[in-house]
This record gives sequence, C-alpha cells and structure tokens, in this order.
Amino acid sequence: MERKLVTIRRIKELLPIKDADRIQLAIIDGWKTIVQKGAFNVGDYGIYFEIDSLLNLDDERFSFIQTTKTMNGVKSRYLRTIRLRGEISQGLIMPISSIKEIDSIVNGQPENFLEHDFADSIGVIKYEEPESNLSGEKMSSFPFYIEKTGEDRIQNVYEKLKERYEDVEFYPTLKMDGSSMTVCYVNNPAYFIGQDGIDRSENMKEQTWVASHRQVIRKPQPDPETGLLRKNAFYDTYEKLGLADKLTDWCIKNSKQIAIQGELLGPKIQKNYEKFEKNTFKAFYVYFIDEARRATPAEFDEICKELNIETVKIYEPIKPFKMFNNVDEILKFAEGFSEQGVEREGLVFKSNVLDKSGRPISFKAISNKYLVNKK
Repeated sequence: MERKLVTIRRIKELLPIKDADRIQLAIIDGWKTIVQKGAFNVGDYGIYFEIDSLLNLDDERFSFIQTTKTMNGVKSRYLRTIRLRGEISQGLIMPISSIKEIDSIVNGQPENFLEHDFADSIGVIKYEEPESNLSGEKMSSFPFYIEKTGEDRIQNVYEKLKERYEDVEFYPTLKMDGSSMTVCYVNNPAYFIGQDGIDRSENMKEQTWVASHRQVIRKPQPDPETGLLRKNAFYDTYEKLGLADKLTDWCIKNSKQIAIQGELLGPKIQKNYEKFEKNTFKAFYVYFIDEARRATPAEFDEICKELNIETVKIYEPIKPFKMFNNVDEILKFAEGFSEQGVEREGLVFKSNVLDKSGRPISFKAISNKYLVNKK
C-alpha cells in the first residue's frame, strides 16, 4: 500500500512541553509533531509531511531540516523521528499558505482535499534503503499482479479502526529489519516473465521466481572472465530452501497461484541489524494471485506449515482496540526485543476478519525506540 507522504491534516490538540517557552506539541491524528508556539491554533488545517519524506535540498522553505540522505545519487533533506525536550516528534506540519504549489490547488477549501496526496506537487518522495549488493542482477521490475508489502501505520488509521473493530482479535507479528524477499508460482502465461536468465519457451506451462523489494532477480549467470557463477543472497536462499519445488507442488495440488513474501536476514543484508549468522528467510505473508488478496493469519499459518517454511514470530491474539486506550499505548506495546536481542522494529497486527474489499484487516506499529535510534 502506497504511503501518502504529503497530506492536509487538522490540528487536533496543542500541548505544552515542559520547560519550553517557544515550542509546543501538535497532535495530528495519531502523530505528534513539535511546532513553534503561535504557528497554529487547534482546528487549523496544515500540510503534513510524514517521516521518511525526502525534500528538495535547495528549497529554502526546508533549509532548517539538517538531516540529509542520498538516494539514487541525489542528496535530499530527510524527515526522521527525533526526540526533543523529552518528546517524540515525527514529521513536519506547515501552514498551507506557505506552500504555494499546494495552496493554489486547495484554493481555500482544505476540507475537500483530506484524502489527497500532494507529494508529486512538491517533488517529495519516500526514502528507501539501498538494496543489498547481494540482491543479484535484475530480470524485470516487480510484477504488477502482486501487492507489495506494507501496511498503514496506526497513527493514520487508529480512529477508523477503533470505531469498526473494537471487538476484533488481531495477531501481533514481529516486524523485522532485513530485506524484502518474494517467491512466486504462476501458471497463467499472462504473468510469465520472459527476459534473459530464465528458461522460458512457447511450451512453458508454469514459472517460479524470486524477487527483492523492487525487482525480479535473474538466475545467476557465469562470470565471463572466470566462468564462475555470480551468486547472490536471494537466489542462493531460494535454491537452498527448495522454494521453487515446494511452491510448484503445493500450487498444483491446490490449483492456486501464490506468492510468499517475507524477510531475508543475514550477515551482509542491510547491515545485519537483526544479528543473524547465516542467510535466513522468514515468511510474513502469503498472497493469492487469482483472488488479488493476502491470506488471513489462519490461511497463512496453514500454508506455511504445509510447505515447512519458517515464519516471523506470531504472538497470541489480542483485541488492541479494547486493550489499549490510544495510539501511544499501542506504540508502547510495539517496543521490545527481536529474536537476537536487538530492539525490535515493531509489530504488524493482522486479523482473520476481511474488510469491505475482501482484504484481511491489518496495520503496523513501529517502535519509537527503534526509530529514534535508527540513523
């Protein structure tokens, strides 16, 4: 699910900060952001930039943002979670009038644009960590027929979910900091990927492949000089676990086309935050391609057991919207330790209940401790 990085939001509350005369804490839906005193009143609309936004380095309107990141060779200003005067501050909110590109679109009617993402209007993009140099050669872009991983943050959906699902059980699952890996089986020729590096012919009846977050990975090819295979962590793990055969057998038996999405963890994957000694694949979703939906927790558990595929840790189900009174309590619950004793990234909450579009209800809570410490 694509994040809306630049949106119009309303100031819900303005809270004082201890021993701070010039700043206060703005409550924007479930987010907390430090603002200058007098910049906003309760009920005002503003332009809210979510954390992970990359903003134009040369735009003077953002010159006060000191943190920078480089992505695809371009250096930009970067919005990250910070702690100031003992308070967590996430994102940035600015008066609508201060961003002319958006002000001219809104034209004095901000309430009509609450669902709109203005990122393109002002050239804001989401920062993404560079993929591991062990991800291999690109065979194609990530396929259109599989939904990329990602959930809404609880800060953006708390009120809506609490109103509708207070009595619903969710399974908290461990969110891990590795590299996204997807394995897939298809037998519909419209879904076949046909570039160099894969055995494809007119008589081909089925296909399996492995992908990173952004691309399907080409089968390792011999180095033209040494003749040795150019190995990569994704394909190596895919082959060692026998995922192609496992998926093929299960899908033929059950007349399905599916993808299994998970986290690749290991010594040279994303600086090995999780401290794994060898490359390890942990599944966290199954995607039914024909139904264009993710599996429910119950379906996921059954399939992974049948395939003997390791999963991320799944905790006992709870009713979060009855158990917790606000966003802060859910975020606090998301704090804790991962498998190897490091500060966990957070939790993803999944329910067996489907929403109106037929998708299992889910959301994520990212640990503020993790975010503050992550550079």
